[in-house]
Amino acid sequence: MRFIHLAALIILTVAVLALQAQPIDFGGLESARDATSDPASRLPTKGVDISGSFNETSVAAGSSMQFGMTDQRYQAGTRLPGGLTLIVSKSKATFRAGGVLPVTADAEVNADARADASGQLRIDSQQVVDDFLSQIDDVPGLPDGFDPGGYDFNVPDVTRNLQGHADGTFNGTGKIDNVRGSLEIGKETQGVLVGIPVKGVSFFAGAKKVEEYVVVAVQGFDYEYSYDAEASGSVTDVDTGETRTSGRSHSGGNKGTINTPGLKSRVSMEYTVAVVGIGYRGKSGGFHVLADLAWSAPKFDAQGYVDVGPLKQLELPGPLRDVDVGGDFRIRGFTAGANVKLFTFAGYAAGAEVTTFMSQEFKSVSIGLSYQGKVRGLMANQNAAIEVAFKPTDNTRLTVIGGVRVLSSYMPELNSSTSRSMNRDISGDFGGHENLGGYGELDYSGTYQGSGTGTANAHIKEREKWTHEIQYAPGLRLDLLSSGWSIEGGPILNEKGDGIGGRGGAAYRINDQVEFGAAVHKAGESRGGMLHLGVNF
Repeated sequence: MRFIHLAALIILTVAVLALQAQPIDFGGLESARDATSDPASRLPTKGVDISGSFNETSVAAGSSMQFGMTDQRYQAGTRLPGGLTLIVSKSKATFRAGGVLPVTADAEVNADARADASGQLRIDSQQVVDDFLSQIDDVPGLPDGFDPGGYDFNVPDVTRNLQGHADGTFNGTGKIDNVRGSLEIGKETQGVLVGIPVKGVSFFAGAKKVEEYVVVAVQGFDYEYSYDAEASGSVTDVDTGETRTSGRSHSGGNKGTINTPGLKSRVSMEYTVAVVGIGYRGKSGGFHVLADLAWSAPKFDAQGYVDVGPLKQLELPGPLRDVDVGGDFRIRGFTAGANVKLFTFAGYAAGAEVTTFMSQEFKSVSIGLSYQGKVRGLMANQNAAIEVAFKPTDNTRLTVIGGVRVLSSYMPELNSSTSRSMNRDISGDFGGHENLGGYGELDYSGTYQGSGTGTANAHIKEREKWTHEIQYAPGLRLDLLSSGWSIEGGPILNEKGDGIGGRGGAAYRINDQVEFGAAVHKAGESRGGMLHLGVNF
């Protein structure tokens, strides 16, 4: 068993005072109950409540990718004189896809060129000889005192009519694959919410500052290329018919990996939303409805990025953004409730969270069932638990917990290609006159022509695939009723029964006035935790 044994005093908060903190994975019955109640009823009668939570979940996707989502929430609330409630909060929610992208790119370039030229070369032979003799002070083998400068050499000029041509070709191919990158969409909020009670009904009003962003990063890719080039040419002396030729060829290639850890692009937009809602809490249950409204929020233009048709179906009407609807009821010893939260990004539905529970209290035992499911982007995180509680003694309550979590990802079928071609032809003529440093002259003229073709292709290919990862979380919770302590813990197992992590926590309550608690869990790449402090004056 390789699971992580968490210390016994790692803490589990009592969720009745857990405010609006996102329920951590394996939160169970109490956190499910908390999610179905309105923000005002989560606060103590008089006092302050502070909580924070963090969850990070990851699951394999497709053939070589990883999907993940994170949730962070920090919140503080108090009940003011007159029953007014004030809650300030800060949150962050993300969806991330990363790994080896199902993208390949290849390119091919072919080019050839030819040039033809003719010219006349005149060499001033007399000047060549004169300059040569003027640099001779003593010619070996000649009589002493021989002065070549004293002799007159008459050397006629040399004229040659020349013709020539040159040819060249180039062929190259390249490929890029195993592109390692990531995409993250995120939403950060900072807000304040005020609850006003009116005859048992609470009306909520507030505002949030929202930042939504998209981050695209490329960590690296593999490449390979090859090429070959040839060039040849000839020059012919028209007068003598003598021809000289020359040629050269070269080929090569390489492959390797390029890492680009700093290649990142981030686009964001900020706006403010109004939060409105209503809630009711009575002896037999209650309900709440909260909605974010944004009249001036910018819209994300999907054209050119994704297929607009399916995306239009996810667009929310008017200014509506995030929605939170829930309620519960109690009939004698039976309690049940449900809650639905809609997560939006740039005006489109990007995820949802569903929580439901039911419990039945009997004379000596109670049984509870809970379910929490969250879908965001292309992944889902579902948790279900059954809890059976009984009292071995008058001062203790023991709860046996059986929990299961299913992490799922969906990779849609991707099969598309795009190609771009390039063709270019060039031609022209040239000519001129060159002075060969006083030793002659060259007059030349000619024509050239060349052509080049290139193609670049990008391919995206991935099979449709569902991936499911099942984890089991048995555990125990012991409530020491007389001392105020509550301790919980247990392993987290994979489908084969091997330990991959653990969870645990504790809470401590002093005379129903002060409560402190925390909880953590870790299983593979997924982890999370919660802190809570409640003070009732």
